[in-house]
Amino acid sequence: MKIAIIGAGFAGLAAAYYLSENFQVTLFDLKGIGGGASGISSGLLHPYPGEKGRRSWHADEALLAARELLTVAQEHLGKPVAHYEGILKVGECLDPGEDVEPLSPGTFLIKSGITVFPELYLEGLWQACQKRGVELVLQKIESLQELADFDQVILAVGAGIRNFPECRHLKINFVKGQVLTCALEKPLERSISSKRYRAITPSANICHLGATYERDFTDESPNKETAIALLQPEMEVLDCRAGIRVTNPAHYFPILEQIDPKTWAITALGSRGLLYHAYLGKKISENFYFRPNCIKS
Repeated sequence: MKIAIIGAGFAGLAAAYYLSENFQVTLFDLKGIGGGASGISSGLLHPYPGEKGRRSWHADEALLAARELLTVAQEHLGKPVAHYEGILKVGECLDPGEDVEPLSPGTFLIKSGITVFPELYLEGLWQACQKRGVELVLQKIESLQELADFDQVILAVGAGIRNFPECRHLKINFVKGQVLTCALEKPLERSISSKRYRAITPSANICHLGATYERDFTDESPNKETAIALLQPEMEVLDCRAGIRVTNPAHYFPILEQIDPKTWAITALGSRGLLYHAYLGKKISENFYFRPNCIKS
């Protein structure tokens, strides 16, 4: 079976890796690996996102799948692609599991938290996909009719999903998130999750500060002045990046839906893209393997 995946971010690469074990997979993305929102992610991976800190749906399975792909990427790249020493959460944590340790009122250590270094992770995972025969085509797909020669098509195209009329029935929203790259006077021991998170990077004296949550945006490009006004950094700003999140307005669950007998969509991962990308990629590959002609969402 020949499978086309539109989108070479976290979700697209995860699906490509798992599916390529049994099928012929081709990735389509004009911007290349991680050229969209995945590439500007700050890499915070834990099951307690959001101000209330409620434990996410299928958190254990999602964390396990994400760790599996992080290990794969690290083995292929030959160097660490993430920091595994937990993440501090400042704020509420209304549904703590055994992986949460209270440190002081309003401060918790999420021991299962991981800070992923997206550029390194995407590079390592892409190397793993290449070894399984996955091909990348630097092309923008504007119509599913362009992929008529493929047996199955997976849309993992992020905000680009709005360009496909077959998906207009999906109840999704689009939110602009901007992230500032800042210089640190003193290195952080680990990332801090809060309304204004600080994410460590491979460079000890640089962190990512974010993210804005802009609903009424008219321009998808980075706007440093707006980001500074919203995030109010107390550090030297080195750079500003922007991406568009796709969210589910009904709840925080991602969407994995069969659009028609040939087409699937992975979307609405929102700020939980790293948490769910591997889990959903694994799920869709299991369904294709066992029941390739009658898959259910």
